[in-house]
Amino acid sequence: MNRKNTLIKYSEIKNKEGKNLSLYTYRNYKNIVNVLFDLIPNIYIRILNNENIYPFLILIKKKYPKNYHIYISTISKFINYYDIKLKDDNGLKKIQNYIKRGVNKQTEKIDKKVDNEKLKITFEDYRLKVKQITKDEKVPIEIKILFNLYLYIPLRDDFGNVLIVEKDLKNDTNFYNIKTNIFHLNNYKTKRNYGNKKFKLNSILKNLIKINYDDGNKYMISNTKKLSLYFTRNSIRYLKIKLNINDIRKAKIESYKNKSIKEKKQLSIIMLHDYNVQQNIYKRE
Repeated sequence: MNRKNTLIKYSEIKNKEGKNLSLYTYRNYKNIVNVLFDLIPNIYIRILNNENIYPFLILIKKKYPKNYHIYISTISKFINYYDIKLKDDNGLKKIQNYIKRGVNKQTEKIDKKVDNEKLKITFEDYRLKVKQITKDEKVPIEIKILFNLYLYIPLRDDFGNVLIVEKDLKNDTNFYNIKTNIFHLNNYKTKRNYGNKKFKLNSILKNLIKINYDDGNKYMISNTKKLSLYFTRNSIRYLKIKLNINDIRKAKIESYKNKSIKEKKQLSIIMLHDYNVQQNIYKRE
């Protein structure tokens, strides 16, 4: 059995909700399989031949102490897919314990890092800076659109390559309908969890995008798929501070610290992440 025929087909792997994995996740899965083969030759054959799983878990944890649970999770997918009954009656329990400990350790590490980080900017300061450059006639329209979008809807880097159209599109393209003033988010990282989204833009963005469109631009912000580097580069130039998109997202969540649970949950829906993630990963308390 070689690497190729130990790979479970993309269409046959399901997540815990019973849905197909994203292509991005599947590619990661393939890379992990290759790493496991290099670490433990013929590991999947040996599992199929019912070797004791415990020495494999120890070796993987020793080799990858920071993220061993990711590799062990891939082994778990393989065992479940082929319905393998392990020689060790407690094998599956050991696997789940390793995965659980790894996830908990990683979460604690993220929490500690986030708790110790200082905000680079408050959301109010960001709002004032954006207001200032929006009035500045020397600042390009596209830059004004960029910073106002993250002021109004602080998504991840989902505003790149967004078409400006005059009628709704029936595909997975992200587009802005200039007639209805609705931004349609149909293709993004967590779509599997939250589905297609529609956002009505405020009057400032509506006017800026119309000017951009009338000037012959077909995209809300250039033809750029990923905005992380673009955002940071322009924050230095126009906001006079080096920021990334996550800095704005964190600042937005911090601004909701004293608001009601209902308002915080509404914010998590807008920002397309889980409420618990919002409270535990992005927290600043």
